[in-house]
Amino acid sequence: ALHRARETLALPQSAPPSDPPPEVLREYVRSWEERDLDALVGLLRDDVVFAMPPHATWFRGERVGAFFRGERLAKGFWARPRRVLPTRANGQLALAFYAGDESGFARHSIQVVDFAADRVAQAIQFVGADYLRGFEVPERLGP
Repeated sequence: ALHRARETLALPQSAPPSDPPPEVLREYVRSWEERDLDALVGLLRDDVVFAMPPHATWFRGERVGAFFRGERLAKGFWARPRRVLPTRANGQLALAFYAGDESGFARHSIQVVDFAADRVAQAIQFVGADYLRGFEVPERLGP
């Protein structure tokens, strides 16, 4: 086991994901907040991966756009206003999502997102306010 561990450590490590240019990040956040599905899907790579652990939700490529446009999200997630704040998770770009109601916006989920060539390569969404504990983001946002 020690020999295998040393061999693994000797392998070249991939570079950590880099943040997108500010204008690309602004457009990604705007597309979520304004429910602009055409813009959102346009920011995804053709081989994008989207997952929502621990749920059995995992999509790749064009199926991600179909999931975003699907009836399941239209009745729940897209039916309420959203706010999105950039943050960091283990040094990587993450987005804190807030769901709105008449009193303001409450924590909803966090998305860890990887960009490659200014497009989303992977987005992992952890749904539930509990996943935002320990992050330096407010519990609520005003209306």
